[in-house]
Amino acid sequence: MNAIANAFQGMVVPEFRVKSGVFTGLSMRHVVLAVVFTAGYDVLGQLGSIDLAELANASRWKSFGKMPFHLAISFVAVLAAIGADNTFKAGTARLMRYPAAVLIATVFGTWILGIASSPMTEDGVKRWAAMAKLADVQLILLTNRLLGAMYIGILVVALYAVLEASHKAGAALHQARLRALDAERDVWAAELRAMQARVDPELLFESLRSVDVAYASDPASGQSKLDALIRFLRAALPGKTAGRSTVEHELQLAAAYVALVAPANSTTHRLDFRATVAVLREVMPPMIVLPLVRWALADEPAEGLTISVNRRDTPSGPILELTIDNRGPVTTSVDNGATEIVRERLEYLYAKDVRFNVAVDNNRRRAVVVFPAYAVNARGPRLAEK
Repeated sequence: MNAIANAFQGMVVPEFRVKSGVFTGLSMRHVVLAVVFTAGYDVLGQLGSIDLAELANASRWKSFGKMPFHLAISFVAVLAAIGADNTFKAGTARLMRYPAAVLIATVFGTWILGIASSPMTEDGVKRWAAMAKLADVQLILLTNRLLGAMYIGILVVALYAVLEASHKAGAALHQARLRALDAERDVWAAELRAMQARVDPELLFESLRSVDVAYASDPASGQSKLDALIRFLRAALPGKTAGRSTVEHELQLAAAYVALVAPANSTTHRLDFRATVAVLREVMPPMIVLPLVRWALADEPAEGLTISVNRRDTPSGPILELTIDNRGPVTTSVDNGATEIVRERLEYLYAKDVRFNVAVDNNRRRAVVVFPAYAVNARGPRLAEK
């Protein structure tokens, strides 16, 4: 039966699926099950309702005359199994779903075979009576039809059970593969975060040079620049989030970067954070905020650099909206290469559930990124279930 179920599982057929009602889950694979079983049942000559006494005299094709009726019984058995599966969902009743399906298939199958039965000849009646040594021939015929219907019902329901178990195992395997891909994605994100921890060598050397220059002119200013470099390096180190970060950590990294690149005693590099305490705890991918902040600053002093993060509930689930706005004019040319890398990464992580817009208006830069939020519980972050 497992081999038959695997064969069904690998078949490519036009798909449909009932999504509501007592027959929820009915799909083309169940129709194929009924058709293939009936064909095999009749071809192998396992006809529970044919008269054994007439079998020797039957023509080669006579045994296929009841195939449509056997198909009807098989389909009734499939429908009964699906209906019982959806009706008996828990507890002891769950154990009765397949016996109930067999009972329903037997009742309807007996009625269908009664319709299919042709009137018996007088010789046929006598032979049945002689074989059974009973006078009530109708009871014999009814019992024969009932056993035939029960036989088909048991086989079809058993095949249905194996098919559904195989289908659920395949679905579980698919989910396991998705989780494995999720884990692989987290590994790549963690590696990206490890690369982030190494820091851009040009930025590091430039920062060290500015520390030396500041120390030469003013030891207090040099110490401030060194503290800024240390804060940035600490923020850039990968944490224990396995490739995931929080809004708070990413904002801290952005603030450390802004303080690092600010000229000595500068008051123009000031970050304005706008996020609630609850939003700060939200989980987000690393290395999303910092590249956009660097794009917005364009390596120049900026006045009024604002980063806001909001969480909104939508019909498709919660989302995070990240807005980075540099209201100070930037005179350098626009390079969207870094922002394109961020866009591609977000689209890889969230498929098409991303809105990404970067724009320059009158030399003022603004980036708006919207992506699905993660759910967070007491044990840490987890992917929101869809």
